[in-house]
Amino acid sequence: MGNSDDREGHKNVLRTTRGPDCSYRPSYEVMLRFYSLYKQAVCGPCTASRPGFWDPVGRYKWCVRKYYLI
Repeated sequence: MGNSDDREGHKNVLRTTRGPDCSYRPSYEVMLRFYSLYKQAVCGPCTASRPGFWDPVGRYKWCVRKYYLI
């Protein structure tokens, strides 16, 4: 019973935090954390090799995914 209430609450938060008139913008750390949780849920543990020096965004994502485990 609690899960459906939680889902509805999450949906309401997403509805109010999207769109051009929204003033909420999560920090990059929060967005990377959500990315790592999403990738772990969808793809499992990180087994890819570390991206190169010239791909800083890929490196940040790889580090977050590799080291922030559930």
